[in-house]
Amino acid sequence: MTWASLVVDGWAHVVCALYIPEVQFANVSTMEPIVLQSVPHDRYNKTCYICDEQGRESKAATGACMTCNKHGCRQAFHVTCAQFAGLLCEEEGNGADNVQYCGYCKYHFNKLVCIY
Repeated sequence: MTWASLVVDGWAHVVCALYIPEVQFANVSTMEPIVLQSVPHDRYNKTCYICDEQGRESKAATGACMTCNKHGCRQAFHVTCAQFAGLLCEEEGNGADNVQYCGYCKYHFNKLVCIY
Protein backbone atom coordinates (compact mmCIF):
# COMPACT_ATOMS: atom_id res chain seq x y z
CA MET A 1 0.00 0.00 0.00
CA THR A 2 1.41 3.38 -0.95
CA TRP A 3 1.41 6.62 0.98
CA ALA A 4 -1.05 8.15 -1.51
CA SER A 5 -3.53 5.30 -1.09
CA LEU A 6 -3.32 5.61 2.70
CA VAL A 7 -4.29 9.26 2.49
CA VAL A 8 -7.22 8.52 0.17
CA ASP A 9 -8.40 5.40 2.04
CA GLY A 10 -8.12 7.06 5.46
CA TRP A 11 -6.99 3.95 7.31
CA ALA A 12 -4.81 3.96 10.41
CA HIS A 13 -4.61 2.20 13.76
CA VAL A 14 -6.66 4.14 16.32
CA VAL A 15 -3.63 4.30 18.63
CA CYS A 16 -1.61 5.81 15.76
CA ALA A 17 -4.36 8.37 15.19
CA LEU A 18 -4.14 9.39 18.84
CA TYR A 19 -0.34 9.76 18.95
CA ILE A 20 0.48 11.23 15.52
CA PRO A 21 -0.53 14.89 15.87
CA GLU A 22 -1.56 15.53 12.26
CA VAL A 23 -4.02 12.61 12.18
CA GLN A 24 -7.57 13.59 13.02
CA PHE A 25 -10.94 11.95 13.56
CA ALA A 26 -13.74 13.43 11.46
CA ASN A 27 -16.12 12.47 14.29
CA VAL A 28 -14.42 12.47 17.70
CA SER A 29 -17.28 10.57 19.38
CA THR A 30 -17.17 7.59 17.02
CA MET A 31 -13.43 7.98 16.27
CA GLU A 32 -14.11 7.57 12.56
CA PRO A 33 -13.40 8.20 9.82
CA ILE A 34 -9.71 8.85 10.28
CA VAL A 35 -8.44 11.83 8.28
CA LEU A 36 -4.85 11.59 7.05
CA GLN A 37 -4.61 14.48 4.58
CA SER A 38 -2.53 16.63 6.97
CA VAL A 39 0.10 13.96 7.73
CA PRO A 40 3.40 15.15 6.25
CA HIS A 41 4.89 12.78 3.69
CA ASP A 42 8.20 12.77 5.61
CA ARG A 43 6.56 10.82 8.48
CA TYR A 44 6.39 7.88 6.05
CA ASN A 45 10.05 8.34 5.10
CA LYS A 46 11.39 8.05 8.66
CA THR A 47 12.92 4.79 9.89
CA CYS A 48 11.63 3.24 13.10
CA TYR A 49 14.66 2.86 15.36
CA ILE A 50 12.89 0.15 17.41
CA CYS A 51 12.35 -2.04 14.33
CA ASP A 52 15.89 -1.27 13.24
CA GLU A 53 17.35 -2.36 16.61
CA GLN A 54 15.39 -5.62 16.42
CA GLY A 55 16.62 -6.36 12.90
CA ARG A 56 13.24 -5.94 11.23
CA GLU A 57 14.49 -3.93 8.25
CA SER A 58 11.41 -4.69 6.16
CA LYS A 59 9.15 -3.17 8.83
CA ALA A 60 11.51 -0.32 9.86
CA ALA A 61 10.66 1.82 6.83
CA THR A 62 6.95 0.92 6.58
CA GLY A 63 4.20 3.17 7.92
CA ALA A 64 4.18 6.59 9.49
CA CYS A 65 6.46 7.29 12.43
CA MET A 66 6.17 9.68 15.31
CA THR A 67 9.16 11.45 16.84
CA CYS A 68 10.22 11.47 20.48
CA ASN A 69 8.34 14.16 22.38
CA LYS A 70 11.54 15.40 24.06
CA HIS A 71 12.31 18.73 22.41
CA GLY A 72 15.32 18.37 20.12
CA CYS A 73 15.31 14.55 19.98
CA ARG A 74 14.99 13.18 16.47
CA GLN A 75 14.44 9.49 17.25
CA ALA A 76 11.56 8.22 15.13
CA PHE A 77 9.46 5.15 15.80
CA HIS A 78 6.15 3.51 14.96
CA VAL A 79 3.43 4.18 17.51
CA THR A 80 2.68 0.45 17.74
CA CYS A 81 6.37 -0.36 18.37
CA ALA A 82 6.47 2.27 21.13
CA GLN A 83 3.24 0.86 22.57
CA PHE A 84 4.71 -2.64 22.69
CA ALA A 85 7.91 -1.27 24.29
CA GLY A 86 5.93 0.68 26.92
CA LEU A 87 7.10 4.09 25.71
CA LEU A 88 3.72 5.81 25.32
CA CYS A 89 2.10 7.97 27.97
CA GLU A 90 -0.62 10.52 28.51
CA GLU A 91 0.19 13.94 29.90
CA GLU A 92 -2.01 16.75 31.10
CA GLY A 93 -3.02 19.06 28.26
CA ASN A 94 -3.90 22.75 28.28
CA GLY A 95 -7.40 22.39 29.72
CA ALA A 96 -8.75 20.31 32.59
CA ASP A 97 -10.34 17.80 30.22
CA ASN A 98 -7.52 17.71 27.67
CA VAL A 99 -5.00 14.91 27.44
CA GLN A 100 -1.85 15.05 25.37
CA TYR A 101 -0.74 11.69 23.98
CA CYS A 102 3.06 11.48 24.07
CA GLY A 103 5.72 9.00 23.12
CA TYR A 104 9.39 9.05 24.00
CA CYS A 105 12.44 7.15 22.83
CA LYS A 106 13.81 4.66 25.37
CA TYR A 107 16.48 7.07 26.57
CA HIS A 108 14.12 9.98 27.29
CA PHE A 109 11.33 7.77 28.64
CA ASN A 110 13.75 6.31 31.21
CA LYS A 111 14.84 9.82 32.23
CA LEU A 112 11.18 10.85 32.51
CA VAL A 113 10.35 7.85 34.73
CA CYS A 114 13.26 8.69 37.05
CA ILE A 115 11.78 12.15 37.67
CA TYR A 116 8.58 10.66 39.08
